Amino acid sequence: METVHREDLEPFVSTFIQVGIFGRDDEDHPPWLDKKLVKTSLCPDQTHLRIYFDLQTFVAIPLMSEVERDADQWCAYDQESGLRYVIKRRNTE
Repeated sequence: METVHREDLEPFVSTFIQVGIFGRDDEDHPPWLDKKLVKTSLCPDQTHLRIYFDLQTFVAIPLMSEVERDADQWCAYDQESGLRYVIKRRNTE
């Protein structure tokens, strides 16, 4: 099982992405958000990775989340909360 590593998101930094945070499959899913990934950093207690969309707005993902990734998409699943965090390259069509 691969877990969250800051360097895995480096290819997405300074690019426009789509972000989705999803619960269980039987729940309503929010729409994808178009954002620019500005930077990543570890939180002060070193338990979460912060993904910043501007200098103040971020989402924090537990470092122990299970990660799946390829060249165009990064997905982390947090078993404790049941949330799936997905970042993918924005379709430029």
